[in-house]
Amino acid sequence: FNAVKPREILTLPLSQSAAISLADISATRSPNLFKLLDHQRQLSQWIVSLILSHEDSQRGAVLCYFIDVAMHSLQLRNYSACYSIMEALENPLLARLEGTFRSIKHTQVPVLLNLRKITNKENNYKNLKEEMENNIRLKLPVVPFLIPIIRDLQDVVCTIDQQQEAQQQQQQLSQKEG
Repeated sequence: FNAVKPREILTLPLSQSAAISLADISATRSPNLFKLLDHQRQLSQWIVSLILSHEDSQRGAVLCYFIDVAMHSLQLRNYSACYSIMEALENPLLARLEGTFRSIKHTQVPVLLNLRKITNKENNYKNLKEEMENNIRLKLPVVPFLIPIIRDLQDVVCTIDQQQEAQQQQQQLSQKEG
């Protein structure tokens, strides 16, 4: 994370309203950001593969282990790792394994529900951003999850573009009237 330079984020195609994906990030223009996001993707895929590689009877224990790791990541304010783990646990390949999720410990159900609430994609990860912002305000170190920050930058750039476009249209109308 520390290797990601601000210019790598600023060189992204921010004026597009579509979601940023790994395909949008150039390994040459934003090499460290590309590596970070690719690492997050690989971590999620590895977790899914690891859980699926176990027998049905063992999957619940592996799932519980990753719920614990996600919670510890959250407590350590490593939002990048926490999100990557939760992304894996929400993967459709795992979601269809009803027996696996039924076999998690009853004590971990509220933990999982809390992690789901925090990492929910709703409103551009509103809960996750609030959690990060609260810790940043307290001047605590964090490893942020960058996607919502990049999307917020996209929104700002789009708003500026729209305002400039509206101003240009207004100027053109004024010139035609004058």
